[in-house]
Amino acid sequence: MTRDVRIAMMAAMMNGRLLHGDCLEVLPTLPDASVDLIYIDPPFFTQREHSGRAGVFNDAWPDLPAYVDWLAARIALMHRVLAPTGAVYVHLDGRASHYLKLRCDDIFGYDNFRNEIHWRRDVAGKGAKRGSGQWPRNTDNILVYSKSAAWHFEQPFNDLTDAQARNYRYTDADGRRFKTVMLGDYSPTSIARLESEGLIYVSSSGKKYKKYFLDEARATIDCLWTDIPGFGTRTASKERLGYPTQKPEALLERIIAASSKPGDLVADFFCGSGTTCAVANRLGRRWLGCDASATAIELATSRLQA
Repeated sequence: MTRDVRIAMMAAMMNGRLLHGDCLEVLPTLPDASVDLIYIDPPFFTQREHSGRAGVFNDAWPDLPAYVDWLAARIALMHRVLAPTGAVYVHLDGRASHYLKLRCDDIFGYDNFRNEIHWRRDVAGKGAKRGSGQWPRNTDNILVYSKSAAWHFEQPFNDLTDAQARNYRYTDADGRRFKTVMLGDYSPTSIARLESEGLIYVSSSGKKYKKYFLDEARATIDCLWTDIPGFGTRTASKERLGYPTQKPEALLERIIAASSKPGDLVADFFCGSGTTCAVANRLGRRWLGCDASATAIELATSRLQA
């Protein structure tokens, strides 16, 4: 039995599979429209070798066009395997994300570009960033594309912060705290309906406002993610396996929960240490991981078996 076959057999566990190989070769073997969500964390065009105690990979390229062509060819194959309600999250940084966006616009269609998430992976002003002579590079860019307009998305929310909760400074007759917001372009019919539902507040000057109650309030998570720390600020995190550029599970949990349902197939074609697969498994999704590095597949296999 060859080493690669042994790894593949070990990895056929729980709700998914790990495949050792370049996704350029793996993707053509998958059925059309078979994957519900794709997240990839490919090389970023850093032009250096990344190493850690659990792995090494090379991110040096002849030039930027060579890198963009290399990644775009693989993303084009991902488009074919993505389900009509599916989405792909392409995790990059400022070095090449805008070049890849143009190629992804061609592959998925400009109208299927959903957003660009900005993840602050680290706090500014520490280490060399404190005196780097420019704005600190402490964010990553995640391009989000859907296969069609009928993509699956469930809006995530956070609890309100104390500062946000303090805005609810009025108290209703039944003791419920609320805040008020100007009515804007509500029609007279809509205002009358809100009044009948007890959702209109009238000020001492007679002006009407819409009520929003604290016990119903949640903070909508938008495309600026500052609440998930990267490993740069959590050097002792139990999640860290020593694989270079490993991402935190909380990041993948937010993506998978928002853009897939239990039982859906989640794929990561640059799976590294297996973070996407581990989180997908924990959330009750089926999963598929692929990586060209045998070391990465071995590490992900051990992680998932544990």
